[in-house]
Amino acid sequence: MSPIHARIKQARNEKGLTLAQLREAVGVSAQAAQQWEDEENGTVPRSKRLDHIAAALGVSAAWLQFG
Repeated sequence: MSPIHARIKQARNEKGLTLAQLREAVGVSAQAAQQWEDEENGTVPRSKRLDHIAAALGVSAAWLQFG
């Protein structure tokens, strides 16, 4: 799993959120949220979206990107 994909999933699990809850908090489609955690076909969120993900997860965008 790509580090960013793994960190998004890790932070989501530690926060106790489902993927559906995270996508609702960020305001994206289910498909977009699934791609954030997909190790093979996933996408890396753009900077602005990453800020929203980080806020929803209670972590920094820098941590999501770089650990």
